[in-house]
Amino acid sequence: MSFDQGIIQQNTVFKWDGKKRELLDWNQDQTPKSWLKYSAVWVSQRLTPQLGYARIKQYLAKFQYGNQDFSGDPGKDNGLTHTWLSSSLKISAMEQLHFLNAMVQNSFPVSHAAITQTKENLYQGKLENGANYYGKTGTGWRGRSHDGNNSGKIRDGWYVGFIESGAEQCIFVSNLSDKQAPAPTDRSYGSQVLKPITVKLLNDYFDS
Repeated sequence: MSFDQGIIQQNTVFKWDGKKRELLDWNQDQTPKSWLKYSAVWVSQRLTPQLGYARIKQYLAKFQYGNQDFSGDPGKDNGLTHTWLSSSLKISAMEQLHFLNAMVQNSFPVSHAAITQTKENLYQGKLENGANYYGKTGTGWRGRSHDGNNSGKIRDGWYVGFIESGAEQCIFVSNLSDKQAPAPTDRSYGSQVLKPITVKLLNDYFDS
């Protein structure tokens, strides 16, 4: 959305405000690539007000993205800054697949450059067989606490993306949810648990 609107370019630098946040990688200037790599929430929260609620809703409808609910937490009027943080915006695995397929096929009603730049920033490297793979992690908490205390909460994790192996393209969508709360000493996010599992499955699949 921000690429399509010209709000950002590949060489954009998001200047860190000096505020210490929970993840060390967030506490520095960011680029579009590092923003996605580290899921730097503060960058997203800087961009969404620039896009505006009405414009975002139009994009969600064009993308047919999940339930398209950008209202945020009930009674908090925080849709522009929190709706994707285990809040009102919901999406299923099948909807993720359709979204990624449309992106890979360049069939979204946005500029070709916006899709190309987004793909570039999703690049993760190569699988063991040399295929290029692109992906994005996502993490949430059921029963999330706004004060940052997620102790005793159930983790959700996403890792989605696509593989390019010669002329072949393959989309992957993986999701993890705890059956019970992790041990208090387990500080891993859901996506941190899920990503290596998914990469192993991808390597096994493309080597078979």
